[in-house]
Amino acid sequence: MLIFMSILAGVLYANLIEYCIHRYLFHGFGRSGSSVFAFHLRVHHSIARSNGFLDDRVSHNELI
Repeated sequence: MLIFMSILAGVLYANLIEYCIHRYLFHGFGRSGSSVFAFHLRVHHSIARSNGFLDDRVSHNELI
């Protein structure tokens, strides 16, 4: 049971970290047009919205 709880805690923690990075790094710093994260707001979101929230492309900017 301890192993299951540890795995569950790890998955929840990873999701929290991903959410925080996406919300505050990509969207926060992405508002500046000169930021490397501006691609995320401008290109990725427009493609995803028009394509059923699916973007199969991987940009060079996101391969940090």
